[in-house]
Amino acid sequence: MVHYDADTVLVRQNWTSDQFFTFRNLPGVKLQVYAGTTLTNPDGTTPDPFPLTGLRIPIDRVPDAMGKRNRLQLYETRHGRECSQ
Repeated sequence: MVHYDADTVLVRQNWTSDQFFTFRNLPGVKLQVYAGTTLTNPDGTTPDPFPLTGLRIPIDRVPDAMGKRNRLQLYETRHGRECSQ
């Protein structure tokens, strides 16, 4: 089993202003959630606040199913960086 470094932020649902987040484990990544955004879980629920986890995947690992947790994945590539959500 591989352990990944994860960092979770709490996003307010349908907030009146933009929200900005950084992740200690993803240096240089800044996430902007626009005002009025509602995030939904696969089961249709919309928890407030919404826990969103930033997860850095090592370059030598194949992305896997994320399960029921909400995660932002950053994959490093040979020619730069590629974001996947």
